[in-house]
Amino acid sequence: MKIKNSTVFRHMNYGFAAMGLLQICCCLFASIFAGMYQSRLKGSSGGWGDAWYLALEDSPFFAGFKRFFTWFIICKDFLPISLYVSLEMVQFCQAKFMDWDAMMAYKDEEGEWNFAA
Repeated sequence: MKIKNSTVFRHMNYGFAAMGLLQICCCLFASIFAGMYQSRLKGSSGGWGDAWYLALEDSPFFAGFKRFFTWFIICKDFLPISLYVSLEMVQFCQAKFMDWDAMMAYKDEEGEWNFAA
């Protein structure tokens, strides 16, 4: 079944997909560099060097893996969910106004009421 969407809704869906992809790319980029940074810190001056206070005991790969989800939570506001919800509410209200509009209803040949939508 094909769902009828407005042009604004279709453009917003493409925008959400692009923003989601951008968020994942940014998180991946940041997590790779977090793992590289931890690897560099661990290799300098026989241990943690001057960064003893960070207590980074994980492997660089696992640290990067954890940082991906940390950055994902930090960047969660890339996708404005409130915009999506407000668009859905506007569509719902417009549908209700169309239902209430008596000028959009007509009787067919059999005498049944139909709505021009």
